[in-house]
Amino acid sequence: MDPRIVEQLGLGLVCIILGLLGWLPPYDRNIFGFTKGHLRTGLLYALLPKKANRAVPRIVGTILLIAGVFILIGTAVVGSLE
Repeated sequence: MDPRIVEQLGLGLVCIILGLLGWLPPYDRNIFGFTKGHLRTGLLYALLPKKANRAVPRIVGTILLIAGVFILIGTAVVGSLE
């Protein structure tokens, strides 16, 4: 199998796995959620309302899921995406 196709399939699967990690875990354990204690994300946590903070992981997860599905479908239909 062509190494570029293997790389694309791997990237698609990683995107889908990360997308599921944005949807499935609860907010306090989510890797895409903003937390109060972190130096980098604490500012965004303070700026956004609570409802928006809870929506961010699902938005990121949805984008990653869609990207992963498109990569896998594109690889199946076209082959090597150059």
